[in-house]
Amino acid sequence: MLSRALAVSVLACAWVMALPAAASSQSSERRLPRFVVDLQGSLVRLPTDPDLAARRDLQVTWLPSWGPGINAGVHVYPVRWKRVTFGIGASYVWGGRTRTQDVLDQESEPSGPKVTTRLRGFAPQVSFNFGSRDGFSYLSGGISPTTLTVSREDEPEETGSGAKTINYGGGARWFFSDRAAFSIDLRFYAIAPQLASESGGGHPRMTQMIFSAGVSFR
Repeated sequence: MLSRALAVSVLACAWVMALPAAASSQSSERRLPRFVVDLQGSLVRLPTDPDLAARRDLQVTWLPSWGPGINAGVHVYPVRWKRVTFGIGASYVWGGRTRTQDVLDQESEPSGPKVTTRLRGFAPQVSFNFGSRDGFSYLSGGISPTTLTVSREDEPEETGSGAKTINYGGGARWFFSDRAAFSIDLRFYAIAPQLASESGGGHPRMTQMIFSAGVSFR
């Protein structure tokens, strides 16, 4: 519930901040750039699901709940219709973290093994963009495989395999120079369930959130 509230707040802020750019498009060039390249750092919400932990004989409290990541992508804007510009593109997302368990009182050993959770994959997107070339907001989504792994240090590292994922979200870009912009993106990844296999322990159906911020170039 808190994650969804944060999502709504960030997207609302992005939309409001992009409105001046949309309004000023009446007196400036309304067409968006032909393309943009995004280079962003990310904050990744990692899963802390009881089923995910049980499949690996872990406690939920041993799982990292968030981690740093990267988001890099390219998007092009070939078609404009009235106030909406349609775009296509894709981003590569990667994030993860290793959590070291606490040492038990009066003992020299930690309460459990180190656990590393990683989320990675390409996220193709079709976008609906609103604004001008100097600032615009967008809503976008797509479908592609995403790989989620949870590895214990005392067992072979999981390699994982892609699970069908629907990504959806939005963001905005504000150009502060002829070529560069500050940009944000808030995205949800609805990941399909996956059975255990030789490449990993699998996972239930889940939705993870990634917030990214950085620079864009045109």
